[in-house]
Amino acid sequence: MALSLSDDESGPRLNRRPRPTDTSLFSSELPSFDTNIRSNDSYANARGAVGETSFRSEANNFVDLEDEELYGEGEETKVRELMRRWMDERLSPDLLTWQGELVSEILERLQSQNEIATQLQGNATTTEEEHFAVMLVQTEVERIKFVLRSYLRCRLQKIEKFTPFILATPEVQRNLSELEQNYVQRFGDLLGRHFMQSTLSNLPAHMHSLADENPNMPSMITEPTRSMAVFFRVREDDCPPLVLPDGKRIDLPKGSIHLAQYQYLETLLRREMVELV
Repeated sequence: MALSLSDDESGPRLNRRPRPTDTSLFSSELPSFDTNIRSNDSYANARGAVGETSFRSEANNFVDLEDEELYGEGEETKVRELMRRWMDERLSPDLLTWQGELVSEILERLQSQNEIATQLQGNATTTEEEHFAVMLVQTEVERIKFVLRSYLRCRLQKIEKFTPFILATPEVQRNLSELEQNYVQRFGDLLGRHFMQSTLSNLPAHMHSLADENPNMPSMITEPTRSMAVFFRVREDDCPPLVLPDGKRIDLPKGSIHLAQYQYLETLLRREMVELV
């Protein structure tokens, strides 16, 4: 069933990957960026007041405050893409593909801007307008840091919730970064030892595996609920129609919002033709 809101209508050990050599997950905390990134929408009025300011480095090099690729108008920018990936991850019942390239690029840009802001703050010739600009962009960067950390926390929560399922499903393991793969292996080991020491050691050997399937009992391995209903917005003009099990086809014009079970739109989401809302 789909509803259109638009006007148009020892735990398990199955299929384990070799343990990566790195033994930490997200070993480096997100750096504390007091950086120089400006929001496109939030500070549009302030931008007009400050003007087209350029940050001066100590080497007297000029760096444009405006980063069109990061915050430009029109096409989706890196920060907007990060927001979209974050919302998709939060609202999806499944573990989506790790966006390592996007996260790394944003962190590198923020680090570069942080260096410029530090030089500007320590420069005696910095104007009041430039100090005001730094104050605005520092507030904006705190928002970006929050989104990044929330994105990582959401993925960690899913990894811990679905650890036995992930270890038994190579297709899902491919959605994890190398550090996440290392984490799920170590977390699975800890979970298996805990179950064995607390309960399973007191049971017969044939009952030690969580992967045993009994048709009269629910599975002991938690899996994502792909039948969960989710709202989604269509992003592309050429998005194919949504096909339901009864054969009914629902047209998906760009910009329209619909409600459907996640399993029917999962492919469209991974192809980035829709986004969860």
